[in-house]
Order: sequence, then C-alpha cells, then structure tokens
Amino acid sequence: MRALRWLDAHFEESLLIFFLCLIACVSLLNILVRNLEFIPVLRWPEEFCRFCWIASVFFSLPYAIRNGGMLRVSILTDALPSRLRRRIDICIDLLTAVVMLLLALCAVGIVRSILASGETSPAMRWPMWAIYCTMPAGFFLATLRSLQQAFRQVNRRGKDVAAADEASPAAGQESSSRPAGGDA
Repeated sequence: MRALRWLDAHFEESLLIFFLCLIACVSLLNILVRNLEFIPVLRWPEEFCRFCWIASVFFSLPYAIRNGGMLRVSILTDALPSRLRRRIDICIDLLTAVVMLLLALCAVGIVRSILASGETSPAMRWPMWAIYCTMPAGFFLATLRSLQQAFRQVNRRGKDVAAADEASPAAGQESSSRPAGGDA
C-alpha cells in the first residue's frame, strides 16, 4: 500500500525526471563524440532526445493536473462562496476528465493508423507507433488524474467548508481592526 501511495504522488514526476536525465546524458554523449575525431559521429541522439521531449510533454499534462498547475482564470470563482466554488471546481475537473478521455480516444486512432502504415523513425528505425503511444498514455493518465482531483474535492467537502465557515468571521474581524491608512 505504501508503494501505491508513493506512485500516486510521484509517478509522473519520476517519469519526467527519467526522461530529462536521458536527454541530458545522450546530449552530453553526442557533444563528446562530436569533439573526438577518432569516434564516428552518432546519428541517433537528436532523434532520441526529440522522442524523450515528446514523452515529457504528454506526461507533464497529468503531472500538472495532479499538482493543480493547470491554467485557469479564477477571478470569478474566487469571488464566489466556498460551497459554490467547490461545486464549480468539481464540474471543471469532470469536464477536464471528459476532454482528456476524448483526446485519448482520438490518440488511440492516430496510433492505430500509424501502426497500420508501418512507419519507422529515420535514424533509429524505431516503429513510430511506439513513440506515439505516449500520446494516449498521457491523455488516459490525465483523465485518471482529473477524476482523482474531482473525487478529492468531493471528499474534502465537509472538512474545507467547515474550515472556511470558521475562518470567514475571523478574517472579517481581523480586517476591521486594521487602520484605514494602509500599512501599520
């Protein structure tokens, strides 16, 4: 159970670190080989690093969802009462999950068409469908993370609403005791 909790908290982060380390090591190797005249030039590092960047892009999406780093304009929802704000956040998380699922299903179609074409990468001769599999994997994981965020919002409902209700009167008293002139 402890391993599952660790994976829940660090899965995407670990993948992103892994891909970044691969990119750094392969790029360094490529630079070293280019400057050593007795070793032939490597033709695959640039393509390999590009594939790692592509994987990083698609696995950073669920990471951003998991850590609340998705871009959203919250000026309107910040002005709403906490109960209504929570309901809107749940709806946004569910809508995000639906959109990510639709994107994942479209990505599966793309992978199928590339698989049928038999296309391979130019330098490494890897099957391109294997590279494109990061697309549906990232979108499916983003779907799960969005559902997880919605579930967490629902489960936090009682705790956070009670805390917000308790904090509201205290915040009002604190602000009224401030001098009108600004900084004290």
